[in-house]
Amino acid sequence: MAVKTRKRKPIVTKRTLSKLEALIFAGVRGGKPRQAWPGSRMSVTLDIDLSKFIALPALAIAGMNEGILDAVEQITEKARLDAPEDTGELKASGRYVELQNDSNAVSYEIRFGDDLPDARAVFQEFGTVNHGPQAYLYPAVKAIKVGKIVSKAIEKRIKTG
Repeated sequence: MAVKTRKRKPIVTKRTLSKLEALIFAGVRGGKPRQAWPGSRMSVTLDIDLSKFIALPALAIAGMNEGILDAVEQITEKARLDAPEDTGELKASGRYVELQNDSNAVSYEIRFGDDLPDARAVFQEFGTVNHGPQAYLYPAVKAIKVGKIVSKAIEKRIKTG
């Protein structure tokens, strides 16, 4: 007599990952660059409210955090590569910082132009009356697929334990 074994259902399936990806896209706020007033800094903030994912196992939450950080690093690097280069100061000014929020949110802000003496970060992104835009931050945000990066990180984290 053959023993029947039941195949265990995975915690996170492709179907749940696609639902999770949709929630991540819905949870990412501030996807367009904005000028920080007063000043000359350009920034974009990515944050996810983790309270929407409370039912997920701890490994999935850890994977989500890793994925968000990976996506932020990729966006920052792409924006650095795409930033116009004259003196190199604009490219060098690109960085990301983790924002302090309540315990249920993961937030990073990608910044350009913090330490520059002028508003070139803003002028390059949006243009001026005499100079068309040479956007670098918004195209980087659009090019990097945050949801896919996060869902892959979650899947990897759950597989590796």
